[in-house]
Amino acid sequence: MPHLTQDKATRLMLRTCDPPRIRIADNLLDLDEAKPAADAMFAILQTDYQWSFPSADKHLATWHDDRDKSRCTRSANEDEKLYQQRLERWTAWPIYKTDQQFQWLRCAIITSNALHYLQQCHDKGLTLDVKCTQGYRYEFIPEEFFEYIWICLNQGYGTQQWKSPPWNSLLSREAGGAVLAVSAQKLLAGVVDQWEQEDEGDEDELIQAKKKKVDGT
Repeated sequence: MPHLTQDKATRLMLRTCDPPRIRIADNLLDLDEAKPAADAMFAILQTDYQWSFPSADKHLATWHDDRDKSRCTRSANEDEKLYQQRLERWTAWPIYKTDQQFQWLRCAIITSNALHYLQQCHDKGLTLDVKCTQGYRYEFIPEEFFEYIWICLNQGYGTQQWKSPPWNSLLSREAGGAVLAVSAQKLLAGVVDQWEQEDEGDEDELIQAKKKKVDGT
């Protein structure tokens, strides 16, 4: 059980409005924006949870390279140096992709624990209403944290890029923050377990068939 304090609750709430903050992106959220927000929340909650992040090594061990191997062949007019550079990028791709997905999963896990912490604070009756540096007031909205987790699991693809999400019934005021907090943790447990055990080759999704492609198809 995390140690609930007003100070930590306030500092977490400020991550919804003051940089580095969690932003509900319409189209795309860059990892360079998501990571500082996750790091800030992790620093607040580090001693309150037993953190278990996914294993990149386990994921790499399941890597199925279904790329076209002919692309590794040196073309007749290709300079040797350029060819070697291209070959290095080809070889490094699985590691790069795995690291990117790991970072998005880490952001989602941290945000899930932030949602859980704030929901516990809400149930305890702590104040979850903050004033940002620009003078606006923000209150705790569990749905926004849940949406942000979903953005992270879709590697930055925002709400306008999604197909109709299967959890629409959860995103309602009637569902309550407690339901969303538990649902987020269950969702992440399943995604992480699958990610560590299997790889979809050159596919670029943590959650299959849950978002539109950028071109809208």
